[in-house]
Amino acid sequence: MLDIFNMKLFLIKLIYPFLFFLIILLSSCSILDNENEKKSIKLSEPNLNKNNCPATKIPSKTAKYISGKKYILNIKKIEMACRIIEANELNSFNIVIQYKAKMELKTSKKIKSKDLKLPNIYIAIIDIESETVLAKMKSNINVRDREDNFLVNKKKFRFKYESNENLFIYFGLQ
Repeated sequence: MLDIFNMKLFLIKLIYPFLFFLIILLSSCSILDNENEKKSIKLSEPNLNKNNCPATKIPSKTAKYISGKKYILNIKKIEMACRIIEANELNSFNIVIQYKAKMELKTSKKIKSKDLKLPNIYIAIIDIESETVLAKMKSNINVRDREDNFLVNKKKFRFKYESNENLFIYFGLQ
């Protein structure tokens, strides 16, 4: 009976340091992930606000571009920041949008990614209430602009409109 008691005591003494080590390890990993997320969101203008941005959508038909057997390009993520400035005209606002599109490029091993002719990112601004296209834009993709394993397209544009409440922004590859 004494041996069983000593064995339980030994296991308890062994488990507590192991649990302490496990808790320290898990908390340090979560702190590191949090710091990496804070560092990854950097905008050139500190007064841009994500809350003022119109709603965005990447239609599934245009999120992927397949070029035969050469390559596949996918839009993985769009990060946006917006600023709304009152214009001189009545009932008009200048809306400044800064976006970062992260794309994944998959190529066959025979083709060099520098020699590829990539599609453009298109951006369409639509007023949902009146169902009209207010603006269309294209942005070139450069293979040299990379972040981690993604191609990155960073741009800023501005347009005038009455408000950003009924606006919707579509992103795609074309």
